[in-house]
Amino acid sequence: MDISDALKLAGLTKQESLIYKGLLESGPETVAVIARNAGLHRPVVYKFLPRLQEKGLIHEVKKGKSTYFVAESPDKLSYLFDSMTGQFKDAVSELKDLQTKDGKPIVKFYEGKEGIRGVFYDMVSSLKKGELYYRYTSSRGRENDEKYLPANYRKIRDSKKLERFVISNVKRAAQKKPRMERAMRLVPPEFDLFEDDVTLLMYQDKVAYIDYNTETATVIQNKMIAIFQIKIFKLLYSRL
Repeated sequence: MDISDALKLAGLTKQESLIYKGLLESGPETVAVIARNAGLHRPVVYKFLPRLQEKGLIHEVKKGKSTYFVAESPDKLSYLFDSMTGQFKDAVSELKDLQTKDGKPIVKFYEGKEGIRGVFYDMVSSLKKGELYYRYTSSRGRENDEKYLPANYRKIRDSKKLERFVISNVKRAAQKKPRMERAMRLVPPEFDLFEDDVTLLMYQDKVAYIDYNTETATVIQNKMIAIFQIKIFKLLYSRL
């Protein structure tokens, strides 16, 4: 990633980035020298120096009658980025509250491989560490996993130690190695429900139907519908 792009992600404006990078390269400088090195007018530099100070990226030092500005370590950017990430997550959470406040189901439709990958990513990224999800999985699981799972799906899932309960069939189970965090029950061959190449996911307040035949996904977001589907899943799971 380009340095300017990284600084932008950390919340710095173009002018702030020029000033900060200039001070990192030159060491302590006066406003006049900062302006010359950054190619900015002095009034612009005076405007953005206090902003950089508020962000903890520079500080000023008095030498006689002159004032010099010094760049702080780039390690400060990590703290700044983490802070912005936290604020972003809070904002997303508030937007979700606004979206579902009337309690009515929200239905979203996705098409193509990227659409399906987006559903899987939403599941592992929105679940918190140690939480669980429920899944009816198709017999063509391994083939579908290679085509439709995001590249970082397993890494996120395993780093969060997400648990899952799975209902599938004998054919699908033969493709899977036992895992402590996965509990699987199998449907008897005479009642096989998993040759239609459709997967159903249940997590948090969402129910996602994935049809690999048409490469489409339908997600219903509603707490009561999700609870209802999970109860049916648990009932079937307990009888297998």
